[in-house]
Amino acid sequence: MIDKPRATQVTAFFSLLLLYSIAFTNLPAAHANTKLPAINSSTSFQIPNTSEVVGFTRIKENWIIAGVDSADKSWVAQYTAKGEQLWRIFPIDENGGGDGFITAITVAGSEIVIAGISQNPLSVTATPEEVATPTPTPIGTGTPQPSPSQSAHKNIPLANPDNVTSAASAPLRGDIKNFFKVRIDVAGKILTIVNGKNSEGFIPTSIATSKDLYFIVGNEVSGENRSRGALKIIKADGSVGSFTYGSKQTTLTRVVVTSATSLTVVGSSADTLADRAVAGRVDGVVLTISQSTGALTKVLRSSGKGAIRSWDFASGNLLVSGTSRTGNVREGVVTSFTSKAAVVWTKRFSKSVQALATGSCIAVESSGTEVFLYRVDSKGKELQGARAPGQDLIALATTATKGCAILSAAANGEFRVSYL
Repeated sequence: MIDKPRATQVTAFFSLLLLYSIAFTNLPAAHANTKLPAINSSTSFQIPNTSEVVGFTRIKENWIIAGVDSADKSWVAQYTAKGEQLWRIFPIDENGGGDGFITAITVAGSEIVIAGISQNPLSVTATPEEVATPTPTPIGTGTPQPSPSQSAHKNIPLANPDNVTSAASAPLRGDIKNFFKVRIDVAGKILTIVNGKNSEGFIPTSIATSKDLYFIVGNEVSGENRSRGALKIIKADGSVGSFTYGSKQTTLTRVVVTSATSLTVVGSSADTLADRAVAGRVDGVVLTISQSTGALTKVLRSSGKGAIRSWDFASGNLLVSGTSRTGNVREGVVTSFTSKAAVVWTKRFSKSVQALATGSCIAVESSGTEVFLYRVDSKGKELQGARAPGQDLIALATTATKGCAILSAAANGEFRVSYL
């Protein structure tokens, strides 16, 4: 449930008939919901010694959070639901990676998986000598596959099914030569490390797992506003398969395992994908990708004439969320799709710079630096709401006992987990 490594997403007219019955159930504009009660701050907790936060994910009722401390060292920590820190480790520094960043995090069963970029390969038993004189070595090769076979996408619904009519991307770093995937146990012990040569400027954004496979999506950034989506498939033996999608303006933000054979990946693109050209300025895209071959088998583009759109978040029930901008009009957008890409419901939040949704929870950040958190039913109807004034939204998650949870940042430098 990670989302926002502080790099917002990158981006004619195309018309076609699409016969969908769409039900719109719009909430009031996020910025107008000033009558909502404030989130109960007594149940929230602050994350100490933190200058930046990557995101959080839940392990039972505890939180796994990744971030950067005041000394610019990347860390992973486990907190209880009340904010008690159980442990904090520094995988890059403690394992010989040199300078680097953790950029994605997830939980797989009772294990934590992180991914990121570093100057040097990480080692489970790093020594001072290894830290001082590292030698990057690639593992695995994989076969780049920027486009699928012609038969793979003949029945793909296209265009703008949710009728919503987002912005330039900035790389974290351009001089990182290694990417890594690290498994950590529930006590904070490093179990295994996989390193890979990062000559293409790959920046991971999301991780998903299925049995012994690890799927890391991200982007290869070649210059300002130039990005192509990328997928790393890491097998149990540590071999890495690499695949790319798009050419100049494709950004991938989230990967979800949706079947035994397929992945769903969301993001934005102004490139032609699987012979499907851009419809707006930049389209939000939902991609179906084969787990075994990396082949792109389906493309769903959400667009609008002159619109810049991006899907920034997705969950296993094909609930996707992101932003749309047309001219000076910017909206947060949440859409629930069926497995056949029909729209179940859509919500739009005006004057919003971000929208995240997972399970029955929706979080929206207004342009006035305020987060609005909603609990909704299966049809998108609002059941409960609250607001967090003076906060920037970083991530959203659901919990079994405390309902919806947000990870947010305040202007004074505080990072906080709050519940609805």
